[in-house]
Amino acid sequence: MLKIGSLVEVYAPDREDVNGRLGRIQSVGEKTATVWMRHIPTVTMQSYTFKHSALTAVPLDNQPGLQEICDHTDRLHQLGNLDPFEVEILNLLERTTALTPTELQYLEQIENRHKLD
Repeated sequence: MLKIGSLVEVYAPDREDVNGRLGRIQSVGEKTATVWMRHIPTVTMQSYTFKHSALTAVPLDNQPGLQEICDHTDRLHQLGNLDPFEVEILNLLERTTALTPTELQYLEQIENRHKLD
């Protein structure tokens, strides 16, 4: 089942830049879903729209590093006392399938500010 935030593998043989890669679902429509994927050369996040049939849900259990990041962001969101800037950073981090060193530093700084280890 496709839902916002789910991890998916993309099957798009006509698009070798995204075929076989993992992404996170941004939104789900009746026939298509929009998926966040990192554009590797520029390290920017881009959204792509695919038919449901081109997406295969991937359990987070198969990606322990990503599951750990999700656990961290979930704990921080549950605090309820984050400032708006921290909330926005966490929302951005939840789009990725792997964090860059800089993104990891942002996550660590927010955790340290709120004394989460």
